Amino acid sequence: MDNSPDISSAMINGDKEKVWNAMTNEDMLIQWYAPGSPWKHTEPKGRGESIFTLMPNAHNNLKEEYPMSKT
Repeated sequence: MDNSPDISSAMINGDKEKVWNAMTNEDMLIQWYAPGSPWKHTEPKGRGESIFTLMPNAHNNLKEEYPMSKT
C-alpha cells in the first residue's frame, strides 16, 4: 500500500488579504470548506500546519472521521 501523502494545490483568484483570512481564520474556514468539521491550528495563526477532521455528513460518503491537514 502506498503511504505517500495525497498532495494538491489550488490557484485562487481574489484579494490576497481576503483569501489569506479565509485560509487562516478558523471561523472563516468552517463557513466555506466542509461546514461542521473542526479545524485545529497547530502553529501560530497562518504560520504552519493546520489539522482538520472531515466529519461524515450529507455531502460526503464517509463512515467515520477523516483527519486531514493543510500547510
